[in-house]
Amino acid sequence: MVVYMLTVWYPFNKAQEVMNVASKYTTFPESIIKWRVFGTAAGNKGAKSYNLIYVQDDKIAEATAYIARLQQEFTDTIDGYVYKVEMLLSMSDIQKVQAVKL
Repeated sequence: MVVYMLTVWYPFNKAQEVMNVASKYTTFPESIIKWRVFGTAAGNKGAKSYNLIYVQDDKIAEATAYIARLQQEFTDTIDGYVYKVEMLLSMSDIQKVQAVKL
């Protein structure tokens, strides 16, 4: 399983617009096992949310394309919406990386 962390920032006054777009997506493709969202205030940057997205190992390309297309909809329709996607490594993943011989 691969875990992505999608971090999102948007102005406080755009919260309803974000919810309107997000409410259209109640199901996800099979490649995405679980999608958890946590929110907080980010001071002058407005609202901030952390999305932990759990993806099947054999469906990484499909899930990555879906996440990118979905975020494009938000950036196209909501002024000030910014996001960043990172792949997270577990401690066991880090140990595997360190063991790779180049």
